[in-house]
Amino acid sequence: MNRGALIRLAVLLALAVPAAAQNALEIISLHHRTAEQVMPSLQPLLDPGATLSGQGTQLFVRTSPANLVELRRALESIDRPQKRLLISVRFDNALEGRSRCALI
Repeated sequence: MNRGALIRLAVLLALAVPAAAQNALEIISLHHRTAEQVMPSLQPLLDPGATLSGQGTQLFVRTSPANLVELRRALESIDRPQKRLLISVRFDNALEGRSRCALI
C-alpha cells in the first residue's frame, strides 16, 4: 500500500468512528465540594454536545478528551477546601463605664 492509500484509509476510519464513541463517560470524584457546587462553574466550559451531571461528590462527564483536560484543570482551582473564619468578640465593661460617665 502506498502512502496516499494509507492516508485515505486513516481518514475513512476516523470518519467511521462515531463521535459518541470518542466521548467516553468519565466519573470524577470531588474532594472538597459537591457536584451541585461546582457544576454551575463548569457548564460554560463544556463543548457543544457534551454532558455534565453529578450527585454528591461525583461528577459524570461525557465530552471530548481535550475538553475533559480543560474541565479537570478548572476543577483544580474550584475543588479546594473552604476557608474557615473565626470571629472573636470581646466586650469590655471598663470602656463602657467610662463612656457612661462622659455622657452624664
